[in-house]
Amino acid sequence: MIYAIDFSIIPNPDYPFFIQNKISKEQAINTSNPNCHATTLDNLERAFAGDAMAHLKYLYFAKRAREAGAVDIAEIFERTAQVEAVRAFAHLDLLLPKASTPLTRSLEMAIADETEEFSEIYPKFRQLASQAGDMEAVRDFEAQIEESKQHASDFKKILESNARRLGSLATPVNMAQAGLPKAACRPYLAQWEVQA
Repeated sequence: MIYAIDFSIIPNPDYPFFIQNKISKEQAINTSNPNCHATTLDNLERAFAGDAMAHLKYLYFAKRAREAGAVDIAEIFERTAQVEAVRAFAHLDLLLPKASTPLTRSLEMAIADETEEFSEIYPKFRQLASQAGDMEAVRDFEAQIEESKQHASDFKKILESNARRLGSLATPVNMAQAGLPKAACRPYLAQWEVQA
C-alpha cells in the first residue's frame, strides 16, 4: 500500500517561506508561531521542506521498486515515507499553529503560492529550460502553469463562496488568547535550532 499526502507546494529549503510569499521576515514571524525565534522558524521551514521532499521521493522509489518486483524494498520505502510525512506535519504544527492560522489564512496562503507558481516560478523555469533546449521540461512546466492556475482559481472560489462561514468559524487570535503557553515552541528550540 502506498501512503500519499498531497502537498500543494513544497518549498525549496534554500528559499525560505517569507521570501517565497514576498513578505518581510517580520510579517512571516507574525503569521508563523510568534513564540519561535526567527532562526528557529527558518530551520523549521528547511526541516519541513527536507522531510516533505523525502516523503515524496521515497514514495517514488517505492513505486519503482514495485515495478521491479521488489515488494519488500517498496514496503520499506513506503514505511519510511510515512514517517517523513508525520515529521513534516510536526514541523508545520510549529510553523503554523492552529490558533494563528485560521482556514481563511490557509486559503490565502494557498492562493498566493499557486499564483506565484503560475505567474513567476514556472514561467522562469520554462524560459530557462527553453534556452537550454530541454523541451520535455518546457512541456512539463507549461502543464504546471495551467495546473497552478486552476488550483489558485479553485482556492479563490472556495474562499469567496465560503467567506461568511469561514469568517465565523475562525478569527485570528494570538497565542495568549488561545490559551497556549508563551513558551509553546521552547521545548523544540534545542532540538531544531541550528546555529547560523
